[in-house]
Amino acid sequence: MGGVEIAFSGNGTSVGTATDQKGFYSVALAAGSWKVSLKSYMRVISGPPVVRITAGSSVVANYVVDSGIRVPVAKEPSTNPHPPDGGTAPGEA
Repeated sequence: MGGVEIAFSGNGTSVGTATDQKGFYSVALAAGSWKVSLKSYMRVISGPPVVRITAGSSVVANYVVDSGIRVPVAKEPSTNPHPPDGGTAPGEA
């Protein structure tokens, strides 16, 4: 998911980045422990809440996020031959 803003806070500072259109991100962080949070209504489903960086190293931290938005599922037309009281069955006139 593109455009997800990610904040890293630690060492008395905060650093931010955002995902690209494919959901990838990259950020340069100083050595230390960094708390990870999203700058949006989304929540992290899985992934490390804190990343620990050692000098001269690279760390890969993958996250699964949930927007909470659900798309309604279209209902199929009823084929119930016994409609509620007052209605007519399909094909009856």
